[in-house]
Amino acid sequence: MYILVFFTLTISIIGQATKPDLFEDEKIVGGNVVTIQQYPYQISILVDNYLWCGGSILSKYSVLTAAHCILTRSNELIVHAGSSFWMSGGSYHRVKTSFVYGNELSTDLSVLRIKEPFVFNSFCQPIKIAAQGKRPTASTMATVSGWGNTNYIGISNQLRAVQVPIVNQYVCNKIYRLKNVTEIFDSQICAGYLKTGGKDACQGDSGGPLVIDGVQYGIVSMGLGCAEPYAPGVYTDVSYFSDWIYERSESIIQLTFDSLLPFQDW
Repeated sequence: MYILVFFTLTISIIGQATKPDLFEDEKIVGGNVVTIQQYPYQISILVDNYLWCGGSILSKYSVLTAAHCILTRSNELIVHAGSSFWMSGGSYHRVKTSFVYGNELSTDLSVLRIKEPFVFNSFCQPIKIAAQGKRPTASTMATVSGWGNTNYIGISNQLRAVQVPIVNQYVCNKIYRLKNVTEIFDSQICAGYLKTGGKDACQGDSGGPLVIDGVQYGIVSMGLGCAEPYAPGVYTDVSYFSDWIYERSESIIQLTFDSLLPFQDW
């Protein structure tokens, strides 16, 4: 999956570049090449012109991603939107500030405010997020997308996506506890093929969206390897934090409406 290893555990949390042993990077495994027009809400986060993490567009000035993508970076973050390729095309946006919910696996989410607004078109669009408390049910198929590693062989130049089923919360928690990895909390959801593996997010996909019927339900957070059997990917449950997310993103929308000029000083 996405490999970011939290603390001394060999847990994967999906980002790229050089990250601490807590988090490792991930990429889409077992998926297909897609275009940004199919997933116009998808963005990449770059550090030093290198893929760092993924994320999703919330509004003209806000992006949703994983907290570990923010807490582990040392240099300036750049948001890249509107392109099927993480290294070219589209538009680039500097990050003005960030809101991080927490520094635990169970609170792995962040809202970024950018300086230059997104221009919405067929290549760049915001995503709806799940309502507070509206968790996806087990066996529901979800789509995860990103540019992360594909079977540990390096990141993908073009955007990829894969479908994975939501895993029962009790089953997922039991798997990770039996492996002495971590506990799965109510603020997390799991997705993947338990018996066969083969499809998952991986290094480089951290912070990216898990989507069902055009609504974002999860944020790529961590995993035990990539696409391994009985090691489903773990995602931050967007519905658990949706009120907090709205507060951070809606404040930007309100300021935009109230202002005569865009945030040129950001």
